[in-house]
Amino acid sequence: MHYIASFLQNLQEYGELIAMGAIEISQKISIGTELTSYLKNLEARDFYVFGERFFGNIIHEGQILNNWAVGNIYVKKKESTDIVYPEQLFDFIMNKASEDSPK
Repeated sequence: MHYIASFLQNLQEYGELIAMGAIEISQKISIGTELTSYLKNLEARDFYVFGERFFGNIIHEGQILNNWAVGNIYVKKKESTDIVYPEQLFDFIMNKASEDSPK
């Protein structure tokens, strides 16, 4: 778990630095290489990393900021039931459709 926490902490710090424009291209390349290494090591430990990006409103110092880019990162064990693999996709969609249909 320490490895996952370290990965997420570094990811957050790098994201903040990049967002502030505080690093140069060569540093971005170095960060990309480091994060790729983290991802490979997590996969070797039977973890997958998922991410999503969306735009939403946030409140900062009492002000609403519109259309702010927000990212969520999820780290899941390979055997997690939260993961839908391509070969399971059809069954997943059909089961979801039957759950959502009126009774």
